[in-house]
Amino acid sequence: MGARMLSRTCPTAQACQANLCVGAAGYRARVQRFTDPMPALPLVSALVREERLAQAAHAEALDAKAGVLLGFSGVLVVLTTARPDFLSSLGRVAAACAAGLSLWAFVPRRLPVPDTRAARNLLFIRDADAAALRLVDAEIRMIGFGRELVSRKSMRIKLSMGFLVLAIGLTVLAQVLK
Repeated sequence: MGARMLSRTCPTAQACQANLCVGAAGYRARVQRFTDPMPALPLVSALVREERLAQAAHAEALDAKAGVLLGFSGVLVVLTTARPDFLSSLGRVAAACAAGLSLWAFVPRRLPVPDTRAARNLLFIRDADAAALRLVDAEIRMIGFGRELVSRKSMRIKLSMGFLVLAIGLTVLAQVLK
């Protein structure tokens, strides 16, 4: 298996060089120290899988929010095009920025998933606990990579919401001062 981990996407080459990838020589040496049965492994495995499901649900919810923000921003851009004054123009620019950020957050990004070919190699490990430990370790790495993706998406949505609030404020102010 070499320096390949059980994921289709390895976040950085530096992680592989630091023997953090499942299958790296340093990883194998650490796992081989465990000769006793691991009674807590099923519990940890279940916890890791629940975290991955929660992470996927969170990413889906962020996509839904980005879609709503994109829709509201687009409507606000269209509504402010009829007014040529300065505040309405600033509101239109802010709404366009909000739309751009929400579209950027909405762009699909794949959360890492297990590589079934690499997982198949686990069949050749005689110790079931060691195979399960390798799989759990790979899933934990996938959670870390997915957490970064969700965090960036969340930041873009927050910025988009801020620009949308600014656009609404400028548009309302332009209407009041009319």
